[in-house]
Amino acid sequence: MGASGIDDVVSLVRAAAATTGARRTVIVGIDGRAGSGKTTIAAAVARALGDCPIVHMDDIYPGWDGLAASIPILVADILEPIAAGRPARFRRWDWAAAAPGAVREIPPPATLVIEGVGSGARPTAAFVDVPVWIDAPAQVRKQRALARDGEMFAANWDRWRDQEELLFTDDPVWERAAIVLDGTATDAR
Repeated sequence: MGASGIDDVVSLVRAAAATTGARRTVIVGIDGRAGSGKTTIAAAVARALGDCPIVHMDDIYPGWDGLAASIPILVADILEPIAAGRPARFRRWDWAAAAPGAVREIPPPATLVIEGVGSGARPTAAFVDVPVWIDAPAQVRKQRALARDGEMFAANWDRWRDQEELLFTDDPVWERAAIVLDGTATDAR
């Protein structure tokens, strides 16, 4: 991903901040299918914005079958409190224990980046000021995901892909995106 794509996202964040002023947090939602480059792009956006906090949906999904269940958690535990000027509090999912883990608390920042599959789903639209969609071909995405997470993801790729298909067939998130970025331009994993 070239600097121009990141610069475009940062410009959208700054424009949103100008309209909301210091009243509330500007929320960026970086969505796309597994392996598309969301985490890499989210990190670059956060750095460009002065190291704003990032919430990774991987910390919210309650296991391999938890994509649909994560969206109400994102809204209730993170987006609603932050939008109201209160700290967000949520339990991170402990993938090794396959159970809820430690609590993470995030005081309301000037900007918050939410990154992961489902971060731009329809229930988040009232909260996400800058919706971003990252696109990449299926073969590239699968290679990246398996290189990143190895056998753990390999054993679960099909069931995760099926959940993505179900979500995005009913809710084409990219149609609401303020910007669509080509994830093949990243060296993301």
